[in-house]
Amino acid sequence: MFWLLLNFVISATLIVIGANRLSKYGEGISKLTGLSSIWIGILLLGFITSLPELIVCIASVSLVDAPDLGVGDIFGSNIFNLMIIAIIDIVQGKGPILHEAKERHILSAGISILLAGIVGFSITFNTIQDILRLPDIFKVGVDTLLVLSIYLIGTRLIFRFEKRESKLKKVVYRRTDEDKDLRTLGIKFVIISLIVVSSGIWLSFICDKISTATNLGHSFVGTIFLAITTSLPELSIAISVVKSGMIDMALGSIFGSNMFNIAVITISDLFYRKGPILSNLSTTHTLTIALQVILTCIVIISLMYRSKRSFLKLGLGVVSMIVFYSIGAWLLFKIH
Repeated sequence: MFWLLLNFVISATLIVIGANRLSKYGEGISKLTGLSSIWIGILLLGFITSLPELIVCIASVSLVDAPDLGVGDIFGSNIFNLMIIAIIDIVQGKGPILHEAKERHILSAGISILLAGIVGFSITFNTIQDILRLPDIFKVGVDTLLVLSIYLIGTRLIFRFEKRESKLKKVVYRRTDEDKDLRTLGIKFVIISLIVVSSGIWLSFICDKISTATNLGHSFVGTIFLAITTSLPELSIAISVVKSGMIDMALGSIFGSNMFNIAVITISDLFYRKGPILSNLSTTHTLTIALQVILTCIVIISLMYRSKRSFLKLGLGVVSMIVFYSIGAWLLFKIH
């Protein structure tokens, strides 16, 4: 067990360090393109910080044959990403952080709820209906294809909305001796991505062995241990960005990551050859999905109501999120 935990720590460390470097190079690339802070967070940083989830989920379904582990990582990571809002609220210490954020995040938050709802409906439907199941195309579920379609449409909507609101003003990027041009940044980006990919594949094997050794089950291990580990890049990036005063970029990264994470299920379905992936999952995931929806709704309400009231310097919305997350984690442990 000691060697399993040591390998877990090493893999997780490589993922965190690699993702932090990716965010640095990715931010440089984004500045060269002149995108808005929210769009940078949603598209670029959201995608970069979701690379561990992408690789872990694909490895879990194709190499380990543990779809519950991979999907558990997806939704466990999503709810932990939302709890990052509570952590950065503590870090910035200036009162409710959601009072300072722009209401424009409601669009990406709403799309993430829609995507999660479709997955939750599909899992429940396939569980209840033993005879009638949702159709598939070459063993890829139409439900996961719908998820991907909505993700692409949603991303397009956000792009058009941000373009309309901010006009995508150009940002000048000051090149350093280390990052001389876009090509250099791109090469470094690819190299570090390969390290993150390799670490993610190895991490899925380690978590599968931990699940077997502890009898905790794939759903619980994926939702708690693996999810928190693969969300560490989002956490470290969000803290760094908020310290620089870019709250909207941090929130954009969180919701962008949550959107892309769910789209990862479609990609994983392509690698899972035993049939549609959402037809072969534990119903435990519906609890995690419901928790994600609840936490996201609290964020939306907080962004709309914009209350300045706080408890121990935390916004009341963030306090509510902590309570629901704690209850959800306890329920997951009880039913694992």
